This record gives sequence, C-alpha cells and structure tokens, in this order.
Amino acid sequence: MKKLITILARKGSKGLPDKNIKLMNGQPLIYWTFFQAINYDEGVDIVVSTNYDGMKHFCNTHGVYHHDRDLNLAQDDTPKLDAIRDAVTAAETEYGKTYDTIIDLDVSAPLRTEINIHEAIGMHDMMNERSTLDVLFSISPARKNPYFNMVTTDQFGQSKTTCEGNYLRRQDAPPIHEMNASIYIYNKKWLDKGINNVLNSRNYPLYMEDWQAFDIDSEVDFQIAEMLHKKYILDKGE
Repeated sequence: MKKLITILARKGSKGLPDKNIKLMNGQPLIYWTFFQAINYDEGVDIVVSTNYDGMKHFCNTHGVYHHDRDLNLAQDDTPKLDAIRDAVTAAETEYGKTYDTIIDLDVSAPLRTEINIHEAIGMHDMMNERSTLDVLFSISPARKNPYFNMVTTDQFGQSKTTCEGNYLRRQDAPPIHEMNASIYIYNKKWLDKGINNVLNSRNYPLYMEDWQAFDIDSEVDFQIAEMLHKKYILDKGE
C-alpha cells in the first residue's frame, strides 16, 4: 500500500498564538512531529500543509515537500479533514502517486512516540487484512468520567452527571477514553467520501498511556505537555 504522512501546520491559533513554532524543550513545537515523520520510513512520502512562510522555509531546509494551503482552508472553523483532503490532492500531484493510506500526525499532540506510530500503522495494516478499516485513531484513558464527575447544570443551577448512572466510586463507572489527536490513519477511499466525523466510520482504537492525552490548545496545556514530554520522552530517549 502507498502511504502518505500529512502534517497540518497553519499560521495562527486563537488559544495559543504561533503555537506551531513556540519553543518546546528547546525546539519549535512542529520539530517533534516533523522528525518523527522523517524517521518513520524513508519510503513513506510526507506533506506539510501550511500558510506560514517560516514553516515553508523550515520544510525547504530539511527537504520536505510543503503545500501552500489556501486561506479559506486555514480558518479557525475549517474542518481538519477538508484541509487533509486538500493536502493529499496536492501530494498526489507532487509525487505522481495515488495513495491508499493517509497517516495524520497532529503538531499539537507531541506526546506520541515513534513506537506509537509503528504500532498504529502495524495495527492498521493487520486490521485491513481481515476486513476493510476506515479509520484508526489514538485514545487515552480520560481524566474525567461523564458517569461519575462530569456534570451539566440546568437553568436553576442544579447539576447532574452528563450520562445517567448512580455510581458512587470512579472505579465502578464504565471506563471512558478520550481521543488524544496524536495519530489518525485514514483509508483513502473513506476520506474521499467527504465525511467530516471519524466516528461515522468503521473505526478501531490505538490505546495510548494516560500521560499522552494532551492536545495543546492553551498556555497551560503547553506547559503541562512540555513537562511530560521531557519526563517521558526526552529523558528516556524515545
């Protein structure tokens, strides 16, 4: 199967300005995802979709193809899958190939390891041998549980758990995981259908550790992720 790694790195972020180039443990945030992609497999093509001149220079310096993303696909409300489809189309033209499998690595989720990437792709390929798989995505144990300690509040200020249940201990509540945004692997045929909700698919999870459940959207997220990145990845040499 022909595989393509996509990395989306637009300019601008309301939650954390210039997030993709903000220094994390001495390197721009995109650096950690960028070199995981390069180190994965020399036979897999890479495309970085960006509208940021500094990012384009970064790609040119390291010999990686970048696609100039149109401004209308770089807005805060742009569905990410639309931007991925645009990047795939550009890469197929650039490389002269038709891809079967699209591997998206999110810059704002830097706590994946190269081992995670190999596990995800290996699992995806194995599942596809058994039956067609549309999407594989990474998940981690959720820090809060809607059956136990996540609540909604009504107009009178009264709160109740988001999901109905009468669980008095966290351990008794149904196990909940959160999508951690680290790795998505798409079947190109499913991607071409134009669906923008990965849960409307034949999907399968890749389980990752609880410390990997950080998708950076704020300064606090960044500080926590930077600490965890150093402790679990850099200090362990992963």
